[in-house]
Amino acid sequence: MLEKNSPAALQQEEQQLAWLRQFTSLVAARLRTEKFSEEEAVCFLEEVKQQILTRFPDKATAYALIYERRFKRILQKRGICLPFDVPGATSSLT
Repeated sequence: MLEKNSPAALQQEEQQLAWLRQFTSLVAARLRTEKFSEEEAVCFLEEVKQQILTRFPDKATAYALIYERRFKRILQKRGICLPFDVPGATSSLT
């Protein structure tokens, strides 16, 4: 196991973050250019979420707040409106 602030641990973290930046940029580009039905978009975003959470299992809330919203805004601009979920929120409309 790597020591938290060791050079090797910091390098590994930087590599993971570089992967995340590149992967999310590719996902965003694909969402902007490929044609998706609503069902296909939902399936694609679920696959993306699983890939990210496999590498960052403790970051589900961050994923929902940052990347899921980013991806859904891109789809919204293309006419596919998926709901924005708020992690941990309960509905007060009942």
